[in-house]
Amino acid sequence: MALPLSVIRKEPQLIRPAEPTPHELKQLSQLDDQKDLYFHFPMVMYYKNNPLMEGTDPVAKIKDAVSDALIYYYPLAGRLVEGSNGKVVLDCSGQGILFVEAEANVTLEMFGDSIQPPCPYAGEILLGVNESQKILNFPLMLIQVTRFTCGGFAVAVRLNHMMADSVGLVSFLECVAAFARRVTLTVLPVWCRELVQSRNPPKVSFVHREYEEDPDEVTKLMHRQNIIRQSVFLSIKDIKALRNRLPPYFQKSSMFEIVTACAWIARTLALEIDPNEIVKLICVVSARGKDQFNLPDGYYGNALVFPAAISKAGVLCQSPLGYALQLIQKAKAQVSEEYVRSVLDLLAYNKGQLSIDNSWNFVASDTSRAGFTEVDFGWGKPIYGGPPVGAIPFYTSTYARFKNSKGEEITIIVEVTIDEAVAETMEPSGDSHTRRSIFDSILAGCIPVFFHPGSAFVQYIWYFPKNYTKYSVFIPEKTLRDDTRSIETILRAISSSQVRSMREEVIRLIPRITYADPRSSLETLEDAFDTALRGVIKTSR
Repeated sequence: MALPLSVIRKEPQLIRPAEPTPHELKQLSQLDDQKDLYFHFPMVMYYKNNPLMEGTDPVAKIKDAVSDALIYYYPLAGRLVEGSNGKVVLDCSGQGILFVEAEANVTLEMFGDSIQPPCPYAGEILLGVNESQKILNFPLMLIQVTRFTCGGFAVAVRLNHMMADSVGLVSFLECVAAFARRVTLTVLPVWCRELVQSRNPPKVSFVHREYEEDPDEVTKLMHRQNIIRQSVFLSIKDIKALRNRLPPYFQKSSMFEIVTACAWIARTLALEIDPNEIVKLICVVSARGKDQFNLPDGYYGNALVFPAAISKAGVLCQSPLGYALQLIQKAKAQVSEEYVRSVLDLLAYNKGQLSIDNSWNFVASDTSRAGFTEVDFGWGKPIYGGPPVGAIPFYTSTYARFKNSKGEEITIIVEVTIDEAVAETMEPSGDSHTRRSIFDSILAGCIPVFFHPGSAFVQYIWYFPKNYTKYSVFIPEKTLRDDTRSIETILRAISSSQVRSMREEVIRLIPRITYADPRSSLETLEDAFDTALRGVIKTSR
């Protein structure tokens, strides 16, 4: 059942550094100024009520701590602007970050496992960006702190990705937490973006397949209008079973490598890609601590590179799991100081306008070790810390961890993207084409047309209002048999004002409708990705 959630937000405030800070222009690094990072990425942390903090307002406590932390992280209070040479630079203007206080009418416990991604209530807990691609002269960070009636609260953040990666965001939040708890900072932030610049002259010494695009393949994917996103949940038991069945030389493979190998194969199977097509797996890898690439403690800029593994789809799907694992490990092993320098030189040569290839690729990013689950503002560690929904562009899958209501630790693959072109394979077991297509069409803002009342009005569990005629068209089957008019003629006879009214009603429904939840104990639905992934696990046992 959908949660009767209502969140009241107060007017947003700009929170500035608590003390005067330097007003200066700062250069971004080559890894910061990439086309693929022109967005604000979201993270959220949920905290239970702590009786020891009785009488302490989390909103006021965190707001004051943010202001104190901005003394040290003052660049985050600035704005990105266009420099004299056309490049984006940071104006440390001290204008502040956007902060919103909010109040919810429910307890944290009422959310249950729905706080795990993709959270259906993320739009209420997370302050939106009016223009998701707005970069220049816009706050670099947005924070919403939402109180629940039980005394618990949520801290949701959006950060301009050009300023930092997940590790960098955690370092800022840890600083805020230190001020909130009134403890001494152990690591001070440093800018040092000059350490992450290209050589002069540039020297591209690696083949960077992550940036290689096949125009035909890009067209195939980008012209698809409906990308379906699914979340997959793997237990520790699932991962252990996979690990135990691997050859001895793969036994020490990381959780990320094992899960990614399975997901890559399963996604390729679900997409039914031509066996001769090239598929690509791109790993998001931190350059921190790689060989002699010495980034100092406290560096909070982007330090991510994207090594790629490639294979023919048929070979990938027909080979043992170890084949995909080996490709992933070889791709990750490339990342050395020289590899990072080569990436910087390539980006400099192309003026930061390269994009990650998103033809048939699968991009995997593990945020579970970034540290969001360790951020303590005084109420203890969060019960969940990580992405509320897919953190990054549509072709990327983000991993997180979560303990469900049974206390089981679950690895979550957030929003694995599948094309609606394979909707028949995507159909959940025991479900029908009708329910899935109706749900998807309404999410797309389309008016559904029915020919039998049992197809949707009475057969399934919907959470729609009963005023069906306001948001749908019903043409009885008998009418079609007895009437000489075509369906198109009948639909064209509906007035434009009535169509407009129905479409407005459909759009109003979108935030409130609930499809069968695969996490519910009442439903056991699996889509094609789930089925393929379970198949990979089963054959590996």
